[in-house]
Amino acid sequence: MRVELLPLNEARPLLHTMPIAFLPSLFCKEAYAHSYTEGNVFVGVAHDTKQIHALIYLYEGEQRCFFSPRFLTFGGWEGSRWFTTKQWGLLLECTIRFLRQQQASCLRISLPPDFYPICTPPQQIWRKLSLGIKEVREIEDVCHYIEVKNTPLRVRMSRGQRRYLSIPCRQGWQLRRRPATEVDWQEFYALLQLNRQTRNIPLSISFERLCRSVTIAGDALQLFELRDTQGTLLAACIALWVHPQVLYYFLPCNHPHYYVFSPMVPLLNAMYEYAQQEGISFLDLGISSVEGIINEGLSAFKERMGANRGSKKTLIISL
Repeated sequence: MRVELLPLNEARPLLHTMPIAFLPSLFCKEAYAHSYTEGNVFVGVAHDTKQIHALIYLYEGEQRCFFSPRFLTFGGWEGSRWFTTKQWGLLLECTIRFLRQQQASCLRISLPPDFYPICTPPQQIWRKLSLGIKEVREIEDVCHYIEVKNTPLRVRMSRGQRRYLSIPCRQGWQLRRRPATEVDWQEFYALLQLNRQTRNIPLSISFERLCRSVTIAGDALQLFELRDTQGTLLAACIALWVHPQVLYYFLPCNHPHYYVFSPMVPLLNAMYEYAQQEGISFLDLGISSVEGIINEGLSAFKERMGANRGSKKTLIISL
């Protein structure tokens, strides 16, 4: 197995000509790496000259710290199920040597949630690594997901949540799914800003970065929205097909005047029904904690919707 670590532009011939032996997530693709404008991006490729068996992306950030990935929930370390523990160890050793040559101070790796059908380095690899560097710090966050089954989602919802499902029909509101090309993203972003300001939550994504992500995601991104009889946008959430088996519930927002109707309940139910139609296995509802501190209200809402708890880890490697 050969390992090469190259600047993104130099890695392009390999990425374009050599088949990948696994299904990479949306975030482990060249297009997302090319959208990064705040530093250099390097690609680690493990291949046997015939196929690529593992991919890593290293994003250069502030103070010589590198990220896998930057500004995304995961997507830096993915490989095939035939990639062995020994080979993962070799790839990681090569990566650490490369980062030291770049005079990097640290590497922050965001791993996918544990329910994702994605092959990442086994845990023992990180433990062995700690013997040769300053520190490996692990942050474990709670995430939530809904397993998509043949039965309706309502049978797993709490009784209190089920009563919100019929509100759009009773009020004459329109619930629909729209492709990214048909969405007024300024209207969506205005609602998102209002929602976050009302709840006193910082908004971490700029309008420009949202538009850039929409362009890159293409057909993998859709918007579920709820409008009143006048056409006013009441609530919306992005559905991002991040992996062939996972649909990601992203940037949910609703108008503060309509909180009492809990509009995210029918929107999530619509996403679930769409996932059933498309043969998708999981809805990823995102993390419910920050640096291990659980948001109890958010966690309770997701569990009332029938979601299961999972784990999502972030590793901070000091060099």
